[in-house]
Amino acid sequence: MPIGMIRIKTLVKFLGLCELAKQRNRLLTLSEIIQEIHCSRGHAYNYRRALRKSFPPETFDPDRPRELAQECLT
Repeated sequence: MPIGMIRIKTLVKFLGLCELAKQRNRLLTLSEIIQEIHCSRGHAYNYRRALRKSFPPETFDPDRPRELAQECLT
């Protein structure tokens, strides 16, 4: 597989993790990622790293009103 190509299954898992992070209004822990997609700790670390790159630090501000919580993602 050439570098830069993403499998559809991997993309579906990642998008599911993104949605879960938005619902919980915080970045997921490694344990949560492992439980959610049933992967190894190494893979969970890579998914968490991708989540960190996808969401700016201010995305999960607990003081923001709930209706504006994901404003920066639209």
